[in-house]
Amino acid sequence: MNVTGRIRLENLSFIDPKPTVDYNEDGNFVDCPASLCTEVSYSNGTFVFDVAHFTSYGVAESYQVPEFSMYALFAAMILIVGGFLVMRKR
Repeated sequence: MNVTGRIRLENLSFIDPKPTVDYNEDGNFVDCPASLCTEVSYSNGTFVFDVAHFTSYGVAESYQVPEFSMYALFAAMILIVGGFLVMRKR
């Protein structure tokens, strides 16, 4: 039964949800491509998206917390040590 549908998932606490799909129905969900899933809305914990055909769908968080690079940590250390040395000279 390959018909289009609208999926509505409620009570979510994601910042920026994205639809996922399990092509083989083996529990391995991957990002759902725009050709298969179209996001409709996300408001007050309710995520709505349209799908092109019937299979297993889910939702995952697409927002990624930025990680500090080694360069950023190194720069922070230089500023901290440099500030300490300047304060120590006074």
